[in-house]
Amino acid sequence: MNLRKSFRKVVPENVRKAMGGGKNKKNNEVNVHKKTSLSKQEIIEGIPLDLQEKYGEALRQYKQSKNYKERSLSIQLLKQKHLFNNVTIKLRKKGQITTAMLVYIYKALEKSRNTLYVVTDSPEDKLPINYKNIKYVKPNSLDEVEVLMTSKIIITDGELPAYFNRQENQQVINLVNDFVYDLDEIERPIQKEKVRFQRILLHSSKIVVPVGVDYKKIFERFSIKTLYQGEIVTNFNALSEFNNIQNKNSNFFNIPTPWAIKNYVNQDKYKNIVLVDLTSEKTAKLSVDDLKKYIYTIQSKFHESLVLCRISARYFDYFYKNKGLRDYIIGAQRNIEPFMDQVSVVVSDSVEQLAQFNSSDTYQLTDNYLINFVEKVDYPEKVDQKYFDNKISILLYSGGMFNNGITSSILNLSNKIDYSKYSLTIIEKGTFDSSASENVKKLSTNVNLIQRWGIGAFDDFEQFIHDEINKGSGFQSWMNADKVFEMYQHELKRFLGTDSFDYSIDFGGYTSYYASMILAVNAQQKTIFLHNDMWKDSQRLIDGKYPNRATLLRVFTLYKFFDKLASVSNEVMHENIINLEQFALENKFVTVKNLINEEDIHHKLLTHTISEFEMNKQKYYLDFSDKLISASGVVLHDEIKIAPDDKKFTFIMAGRLSPEKAHKKMMDALRRVLNDGYTDVEVLILGDGPLKDNLIQYRDSYQLQHHVKFVGQVGNPYWYFKNSDSFLMTSDHEGQPMVLLEASVVGMPILATDIPGNRSVLSKTEGGVLVNNNVISLYEGMKKFIDNRHELAISSIDAVKYNKQTMDLFEQTVLPLEDK
Repeated sequence: MNLRKSFRKVVPENVRKAMGGGKNKKNNEVNVHKKTSLSKQEIIEGIPLDLQEKYGEALRQYKQSKNYKERSLSIQLLKQKHLFNNVTIKLRKKGQITTAMLVYIYKALEKSRNTLYVVTDSPEDKLPINYKNIKYVKPNSLDEVEVLMTSKIIITDGELPAYFNRQENQQVINLVNDFVYDLDEIERPIQKEKVRFQRILLHSSKIVVPVGVDYKKIFERFSIKTLYQGEIVTNFNALSEFNNIQNKNSNFFNIPTPWAIKNYVNQDKYKNIVLVDLTSEKTAKLSVDDLKKYIYTIQSKFHESLVLCRISARYFDYFYKNKGLRDYIIGAQRNIEPFMDQVSVVVSDSVEQLAQFNSSDTYQLTDNYLINFVEKVDYPEKVDQKYFDNKISILLYSGGMFNNGITSSILNLSNKIDYSKYSLTIIEKGTFDSSASENVKKLSTNVNLIQRWGIGAFDDFEQFIHDEINKGSGFQSWMNADKVFEMYQHELKRFLGTDSFDYSIDFGGYTSYYASMILAVNAQQKTIFLHNDMWKDSQRLIDGKYPNRATLLRVFTLYKFFDKLASVSNEVMHENIINLEQFALENKFVTVKNLINEEDIHHKLLTHTISEFEMNKQKYYLDFSDKLISASGVVLHDEIKIAPDDKKFTFIMAGRLSPEKAHKKMMDALRRVLNDGYTDVEVLILGDGPLKDNLIQYRDSYQLQHHVKFVGQVGNPYWYFKNSDSFLMTSDHEGQPMVLLEASVVGMPILATDIPGNRSVLSKTEGGVLVNNNVISLYEGMKKFIDNRHELAISSIDAVKYNKQTMDLFEQTVLPLEDK
């Protein structure tokens, strides 16, 4: 079938004309298309008159953006939903091709002799197979977009462009060679340069795992343990498959495999010899144990053959003295030439070495690999896994994994949820800073963590709508909701591979982009969490600006599409019902409280990795849990912080340094306490945030340096809780403060302002004192605590009972179970 002619049949006339035609005969390359978007006249009809000028300017900017044409064409082809019965292979840089790639090319073309498109930056290096209908396509071109989005079979070693979005009935065969031997270097969160491999794994319909590699390790390293739903081919022996094909069709291949393993046709059937060459420069750098392991593995693979090794001088003494290895030696005691007639297979990592054995053959090396060591695995040859069959699937956006209460709550949820019942997938941004990375590492290992990669693929009209929702006024009345969420479904599938889950949750609640993505999920219930009095949060003033106002107003326009709006306390829910009545119906508001990770708290309270020392009359805290003494001397951890002074009454505060925490109110109250002669008092503040410099300046302006100390972010806040006299909370508004729950688990006296969020916690615990939310009441409360330091009531909570009730409520409200 002619791809170009068939393509004309399914693409609208205006789009086809915009693309252009023609053919460039050089290297059989397909010609590059031109414009790909729908005409401005067609699109502008759906946009209000007052926005048409804005759209025109936006369209000009879109066309100047990087890879605009490629993204635009990809989404047009995706919408056409038409596949041609062709095969496209995506080669690695410099035209490198692996043995497995050759095998699967043969398998794909064996039954149907269709066009084979080869995406390569080195078209001058012809594919090493005898096949006439091959066309070469340049990477990063519109031609590449066309063949990848319309070919029925795609074969890759692990990577495809960011715009790629697998169509239904399209096969993506992933040979995983781009990363499979670097699995030990991949950890969560996945490094920026590796995230693209995770995305293509999720787009794969078949993953081909080489011998000796556990497919479960691939899924664990890429954090997709219960998300991948395609076929898994395990223990794939590329050499064996290659040899079988050569025996079946010796004319198909015309060079040896990239791993330089050459099959020799054995004329003498009396004895088969497997010759393992161990004399190359690369092999000479390997350890004796690795070589020994490799030889025994080869022997087990070819147990009916005689395995002989040609070794370098550095290994001879060891081999000769080792009874188990002596019989493998060839070279020093034996000459290879007399045995060449009986050699059926030669194994080496060097084509140059192979050429010494048979000078009549010519070799071309397209890729260099060290020998791959093989371990025995117990999995069957093929496994067909469907992970969702017995579990309820949840897709959740976690809010960025910043150092805040939302992250604490999501970490607790990830470690408390029942993974025998649920499959939890978290979607997040592609890269994290150091503090967010540390938080990601605290997620349960059972979580599928999907990191976003690449720019979204929208057509011009969709891009404008996307920008209005995320940079303009949010969802607007002129927009078609079905079309909006359909375009986000495409985007969701682009980096997730699917759009179907049982439940979807926007746990962050502060970005219209992820709210839109969660709404696009094909789920039976969609929930967004409200971690605060959201209207008041939108009115927060920082340095004369309202950082959350525009963002939250955009999110508010999406509330009406959610099934549930979950506040984290009853008190805050009632505030949200009143303040957000114009955005959502009252019956959608529910309460779902935060969970507590009491095991983590108690574990850290028992830690032996913290010590104290004094310097210049100030006590310091040293956490050496992440560093040990090295062979060359002591390695100090950077976790050296100010510690509570046991000669003073210490109030401890913890949380983000932001306006709602009202730290200035605390300092104003403390000034009054100090003026009354209470000089042996201090307030230690754990955490960081946008107001830090402003608060330090405010503190210094009143000479409070010896009484108000900014400790910063700490790895073990509970040590501070235990070693302080009281927990202090001065916020103007909160949702359900995690730190109050944690302080109650530790068993601390708590002094807090009487606001709905604080009241929601302390009214349910034993102990804890609430004071009116003003400077005078706070000043009086602080004095009472200091005066009665030995008689303060301890706040406490039955964490086990609380968690049981909270998880039950979470399931009933956010995950109303239905028979699957």
